[in-house]
Amino acid sequence: MFSSRPSYVSWLVCAWFYFGENKLAWSQASASGGTAQFIILLANAVLSGLVTIFIALLAIRLDARKTANQELIKKRIAIYDAVAPKLNDLLCFFLLQGPWRKLPPPLMIERKRELDQMMCVYGPLFDKAVFDQYNAFIHSCFRTFNGVGRDACLRADLTRLQETWGTQWNSEWNGFFVDAKQKATNQEIARGYNNLLHLLALEIGIRAQPSDDSKPKLRNRLRTIFKQ
Repeated sequence: MFSSRPSYVSWLVCAWFYFGENKLAWSQASASGGTAQFIILLANAVLSGLVTIFIALLAIRLDARKTANQELIKKRIAIYDAVAPKLNDLLCFFLLQGPWRKLPPPLMIERKRELDQMMCVYGPLFDKAVFDQYNAFIHSCFRTFNGVGRDACLRADLTRLQETWGTQWNSEWNGFFVDAKQKATNQEIARGYNNLLHLLALEIGIRAQPSDDSKPKLRNRLRTIFKQ
């Protein structure tokens, strides 16, 4: 962690040497009886001293802000490390990719609770766009506000999951899902996930690559420009 003490000391040393170097000039002006010259030297010394103090205080403030920003980035990275794997679990569950067999529906409900708690606690450390995109992604994955004491429902394709899990499917899991008309598409889930991770990456100083779904739009835009 950086300290502002070195900047403060360095500017005070500069001020000390400045006044020390001008001590002889003040003595000569006073001895020669040059009142006007003495006043000019005094005013110049006072003005220079004030400027030096101002610059020292400004340097201290900039150092403090730099330190605060560095600590904020460190905290955001720690939050990213905790949140990103849980978000990826949701993606793998909905798209049936990666370790999806280790991700039963009750665990996905628990993941939502964990993510909601983290974002409610640490959301103010991020730009509002991150929190808004998180809510958009979660609402594409779950139907919330199902009544007092009732869990959120997964907007996944229940039929497809039952077929894919086969005999390992537990019929008690059926109550965790919305009906077929309310399920989300894989494109919605992937787009919401990519947009959220892109914003999180920007918040920790990483310029993430645009998601695949944005590349066709970019190509079409370039074709339009070159045709003009």
